[in-house]
Amino acid sequence: MNGVKPYAMIKKYGVQKQWLWICTIAAIAISRICWYGIQQPYLVYPDSTQYIGFDSSEVLHGNLKAAVGRPPLYGIFLDLMGFIFGENYLLAAKFVQIFISLLSIIVFAKLLHRLGVSSPWQELCVLAYGVTPAVVGWDNVILTESFSLSGTIVFFYWTVRYIQDHRLRYGVLAHLMAVALAFLRPQFLVYLALLLVFLILKLFFPFDRTERKKIAVLLVSQVLIWVGVVGYCASFEKATGVFSLTTASPVQNMRVCIDRGYYTDFDDEEVKIFVEQQMKVQPGNKEVYDATSAQFGIQRCGEIAQHYFSTHFFTYVADTIDVMINDLQTKFCGYGLNSNKINTSARGIFYKAYALQMGLFGFVTVAHALAFSVLEGAAMIVVWVRRCTLPWIHMALFSISMCTTFLTYFVTCGEYMRTMISIVPYLYCMTGMFLQMCTSYFSRRQVKSI
Repeated sequence: MNGVKPYAMIKKYGVQKQWLWICTIAAIAISRICWYGIQQPYLVYPDSTQYIGFDSSEVLHGNLKAAVGRPPLYGIFLDLMGFIFGENYLLAAKFVQIFISLLSIIVFAKLLHRLGVSSPWQELCVLAYGVTPAVVGWDNVILTESFSLSGTIVFFYWTVRYIQDHRLRYGVLAHLMAVALAFLRPQFLVYLALLLVFLILKLFFPFDRTERKKIAVLLVSQVLIWVGVVGYCASFEKATGVFSLTTASPVQNMRVCIDRGYYTDFDDEEVKIFVEQQMKVQPGNKEVYDATSAQFGIQRCGEIAQHYFSTHFFTYVADTIDVMINDLQTKFCGYGLNSNKINTSARGIFYKAYALQMGLFGFVTVAHALAFSVLEGAAMIVVWVRRCTLPWIHMALFSISMCTTFLTYFVTCGEYMRTMISIVPYLYCMTGMFLQMCTSYFSRRQVKSI
């Protein structure tokens, strides 16, 4: 009898877990059918037109003016879809984004398992991620966000695999995914920088003696990657005057100066007077910026804005913090599920499901993202003190989440939720780890009381 009971319990637990996964998969499938049923076939936004105008052939021949100021990866993807599917390439691009988004859920489940999140929290987090409008709402939008979310999961999965298994191939794969993400959205260059910091720390605190050889190989790959990035930036500068992967930074910096009224204190009198005149005749701040950049060029506008930030540092920081506070209530939601962008010809049942799902799953806000980032720092310190060893995964979560959330307000001029959208998978990872920690803690207390 004593030998039968444990086996019976294990078998029962296995069956329960299977049913949990069956229910989770079914719920995600039903949810996504309802989400996609209310969406338009695909959505093109102002930024989308630049990716659509991207000329891969010219860019690959070294003419980076044909990049239309955008990083190359998504533009190349759209051109590839156009080559294969012809006039229906944007619709095809949407379906590819949906397919990869669905595949990323499987990787996300494996990632949670690697992070020590077990049933039922693993299934709960997979469900929450799979049905949230913060993810599904980007799948039909011709922008980089859908791929960014999927790529983020893959990147962190390979990073965790290297931290836990110390195998060179996982470190290489994490670096390759970071490069792909950087050429998709330049904000992911921070991933490469964080990997570099991680490798340097690992030189001093390796898992064993043999790991230093792997770290040396990865550091060499870092050097090669950065040479490639710098080389692309140098070529891009020759074409646009901006040393970067994109022209977004100088554009957004000048937009900040115009939106916040900083232009009245510009040292460049010519630009200052021009902006003041345009503010009187143009219908909006965007039009003022467009006229200013057309008159003086993106490079000069960027330099003027950057000079203002450096000479009025405390004013800029204080104003940015104020913007951050005012943005706290913004909910994470893909533009494809905005109420003014849904399909007006969709069936009535999808409208009912839309209202229900928004009420159930559309609650994650910027405030949650900022709070979780800070709390992860506290968790990192607690684990560090208790274990007396570097908590690599908590360090990774804290550094990535802080750079993804708080830094966003200093690198763009608006649409902050969209810019920091890649924080969403990390939010559910941190949630799962916290729930698992609570379960383990109370289980230990229960055992001690017995």
